[in-house]
Amino acid sequence: MQLTSKTRMLAVRQMTAHATFFRVTAICLALSFCSLGERSLQAAPPRITHVVIIWLKHPGNAADQERLIRASNSFRRIHGVVRVEAGRGLPVQRSGIDQNFDVSVIITFKNRAALERFQKSARHQLAVREVLRPLARRFVVYNAVVEEK
Repeated sequence: MQLTSKTRMLAVRQMTAHATFFRVTAICLALSFCSLGERSLQAAPPRITHVVIIWLKHPGNAADQERLIRASNSFRRIHGVVRVEAGRGLPVQRSGIDQNFDVSVIITFKNRAALERFQKSARHQLAVREVLRPLARRFVVYNAVVEEK
């Protein structure tokens, strides 16, 4: 079976078109993987940890502790809050460890902007005004940048 020159030319064009299609597809895939790699190399903004240590006006009062813990757990609903942990102090008899507080609250934020939004949020303001201040004799707040590597 002999191919005519017209048939050969048509076959060559089809092979060239297929080869071009595969080259373009390969280049597009390579570029998309490169851009994914760039995005993964860009560091996410560091998370912020907000730690509150609370001493009650009535030390050891379980109802007051529970009220503070419940109010703290409600902060999970605030945009930018990643995690909330709240609990009572664990009595430990070991030198160098101070466990004389009543409640601790640890809140992890997506970033610094989330911490700033939290501090201005109505839910946080209400909890400070109606729960924390009336129940706490003293409280200390620490903020830290979480170093993730």
